[in-house]
Amino acid sequence: MIVGPFVAMVVALLRDGKNERSTEPQFFKTSFESYFSNLDILFAIYLAGMLLALFKVLFFGKNGILISDWTSGIIIFGIILLFAGLSFYILSLAINHWKYTKGVTIIWYPLNKLICINTPQNSYELYEDDIEQVTIFTNNNYKLPFDYYRFTIKGKGELLLTSRTKGVSKIFHHFLKMPTQTQKQLFPLIR
Repeated sequence: MIVGPFVAMVVALLRDGKNERSTEPQFFKTSFESYFSNLDILFAIYLAGMLLALFKVLFFGKNGILISDWTSGIIIFGIILLFAGLSFYILSLAINHWKYTKGVTIIWYPLNKLICINTPQNSYELYEDDIEQVTIFTNNNYKLPFDYYRFTIKGKGELLLTSRTKGVSKIFHHFLKMPTQTQKQLFPLIR
């Protein structure tokens, strides 16, 4: 049970790196299952379950709200607030970023150094020179990263992509001359 997730992670990492030097086009699309079954979302759901269990202990336990030791009640209530805050933070950002991740396909053509991005609203064929600037909005948290990118594209306006969109790393890996600007936000909500 403990080894299973570790093996799955190693296999996924090996699978991601094996096509790095391929000359064949690479296709990326983020599915609902892969987006919402990552460790961050499962952790938020676990926190919500613990929140409900602690809430039940605090208000519907053996003595209910009349816990004989009032400091225990305050500590449990503080933990409930912490779990609620973390769960809300993770789930609200995940749902917000999913709106901009679903339906996005990225195709990388290594021979032409071309990236095709299809969103529900538009299609883009991008060479490195087509991108005027990338603004990176990040919470700067390596444990719970929620980033999104606003690409300014010559003649096509703006394109929003999230860091959880499969294939978005190809843009940053192969287009090294793009001017970037980083804005740190505690709550990087896409508006």
